[in-house]
Order: sequence, then structure tokens, then C-alpha cells
Amino acid sequence: MAGNLTIEGATVGYDTDGVTKMINDVRISVVDEAAKKLTDSVETLNAEIDQIWVGQSADTFKENMKLDVETISQALKESFGVLVAEVSQIVREMNRVDEQLIEKR
Repeated sequence: MAGNLTIEGATVGYDTDGVTKMINDVRISVVDEAAKKLTDSVETLNAEIDQIWVGQSADTFKENMKLDVETISQALKESFGVLVAEVSQIVREMNRVDEQLIEKR
């Protein structure tokens, strides 16, 4: 359901397709791109480390960085899940209000 009613310049309603697109755009531009940048950056860092640092400490450092990237990426996905849940709740509430705004006679 998409609704948009204009009365004397006032606009009410919302576009459910627009909400869905916004959520997808946020996932792509924030979560996916951030995770990719983190992964790419660690790969670049590891290549640099391989040229200047050897030994167990270097290996442990790289393993720790990989774990940190995974932890941060997971946290981003979980935060995005919270955003989706909150937006979904708003949409449900808007639907409820719209359905109850005018009573049938």
C-alpha cells in the first residue's frame, strides 16, 4: 500500500516501496560497503606486514585483525537488524493508525 494525500500543501502518508528501497540502500551503502572496506584494508595491511614483519607475533597480529574485522562486520549487521526492526514497527504503527483514522458509519 502506498499513500500520499496533499491538502493545501500538507503531505501525509508514506510510500512502502520507498521504505523498502531506503532500507536496502542503507544496507548496501553502509553495512556492505563498510564490511568490504574493512576486509580490503586488512588485506592491504597484511600485504604490508608480510614485507616488514616476520614471526609468530606477525601471524598473531594478522589473525587478531581478521577477528576484529569479523566482529565489527557482525556488529554492523546486528545494528542494521535493529534499524530494520524499528522501521518495520513504525510502518506497522502507521498502517494501524491509517486503518483506524476514519471510522465507518
